[in-house]
Amino acid sequence: MKVIPCDGYTHSRAYDLPIKPSPNLPNRKSILLYPSLCFFEGTTFSIGRGTESPFQVLGHPEWVGADFGFKPKSMSGAKYPKHEGKQCSGLEFKKSIDDLQKQQQLDLSYLFKAYEVSRNENFTFFNDNNFFEKLAGTRSLRNALTNGTSETELRKSWRKDLMKFKLVRRKYLIYE
Repeated sequence: MKVIPCDGYTHSRAYDLPIKPSPNLPNRKSILLYPSLCFFEGTTFSIGRGTESPFQVLGHPEWVGADFGFKPKSMSGAKYPKHEGKQCSGLEFKKSIDDLQKQQQLDLSYLFKAYEVSRNENFTFFNDNNFFEKLAGTRSLRNALTNGTSETELRKSWRKDLMKFKLVRRKYLIYE
C-alpha cells in the first residue's frame, strides 16, 4: 500500500467537511468540541442532542443557577434525546473555532466542572451502564473524578504512556 500525501496540507490548515459526519455533528465547532464532550454520553448530562446545537452545549435539569438553558426535543438524528422536553441548565461553549483548532489536547475542565456540579447539587453523574468506561477506554478517568484527582494530576499520570505512543506513531506521520 502506498499513501500519497496531499500537496500543501498542514495540520494548522482549517478544513470544513463537505458532508456532516453525523446529524449530531453539524459543523466544525461541534466536531472540534466532540473529543472533549463525548464522555458526557456516559453521564446523566445532555450534550445538546435534540437541539440546534448538539455537542456545543452541556446541561442537566437539576443544574441550578447556570447562565444558559435549553430544552431537548425529538428531531432527526435525536429521536429520544436525553432529558427530552425538560429544561436543562448549563453551559454554551463560546470558544471560537480558531481557539478550538489551536487546542492541542482534550479539554477535561468541562468534565471536572460538571462532576463537581453534580456532587454539590446532589444528583447522579454517571449512567449505571458502564458506558463512561467504554468511552474512556478504562475506569481510570472515572476513578480520577470520584477520588478527587485534579486534572493536572490526571494528565501527569498519562505522560509516560503518551510519550511511548508518540514514539511509535512518529514513523507513521506524513505531515509536520
